[in-house]
Amino acid sequence: VSTQSTGAMAQIHDRLVNLLGLANGILTQLSNFKDFWNDNQRRPSYLNEPACQKITKTLASKFPEIPAPDKGFDFLKPHATEFVRLCSPYFYAFVDAAEFRKVAYDILIDVSNGMTEFHYDLNSYVMENFLDVYVLSLIH
Repeated sequence: VSTQSTGAMAQIHDRLVNLLGLANGILTQLSNFKDFWNDNQRRPSYLNEPACQKITKTLASKFPEIPAPDKGFDFLKPHATEFVRLCSPYFYAFVDAAEFRKVAYDILIDVSNGMTEFHYDLNSYVMENFLDVYVLSLIH
C-alpha cells in the first residue's frame, strides 16, 4: 500500500469520524427533546390541551416550513415567549439533523467516487465508519 493511498484513507477516516461525532451530538439533542416532550413535569401544561395538540400536529407535518397561521394559532400567542424559550434549542436540533443528511450524503458520494472498492479486511475502521454514516444519513 503506497503512502499516498494510506494518507487518502486516513483523510477519509477522519472525515467519517468527524461526521459520526456530529451525528452523535445531534442524536443526543433529539433524545433530550424526546425526554422533554414526554415528561409532563418539564413540559408546560398548556401543551396537553387539545387546541395545542392540533397545532403541534400541523407544525410537525409541515416541518421545516412554518405554515401560515390559522385560527388555532391564536391559542399560542399568550404562551409564545415561553414556548420559544423552551423549544428553540430543540428546533435547531431538527434543523441540524436535516443539514447533517445533506452533508453526510455529499461526503458519502465523494468517498464512494474516490474509492474503487471497499475491503473490510484491509481497513475495517473506514468501512465501519462509512456504513455507520450511511445508516445515520437514512434516518428521517
